[in-house]
Amino acid sequence: MSSPSQNELQSSLKNYSLDVKYWAHDFGEGHLMLGNREFLEQWKNLLSEVQINQLVATDNEALALQANYHGKETRDVWSLNHTCEIAFGKQLKQANA
Repeated sequence: MSSPSQNELQSSLKNYSLDVKYWAHDFGEGHLMLGNREFLEQWKNLLSEVQINQLVATDNEALALQANYHGKETRDVWSLNHTCEIAFGKQLKQANA
């Protein structure tokens, strides 16, 4: 698999940010947010320092959203939970235990 271009990385980062900004527990688009975050995780080593800072800021916004929807059962909440697990890994699982 070839590495993505900087344009592809920037586009995915922008889409992830918009996904989080406009996320709703019943919108039906949570899988797109999750897909963008998985892509960014896979290619994190190619992100610039500015892009990493943007990613961290968006991850923190996603985590704040998750706190508001703890216990709700929708596909979008499931996607949000898994997005946060990718971003924060074991420390998130331990905090929710």
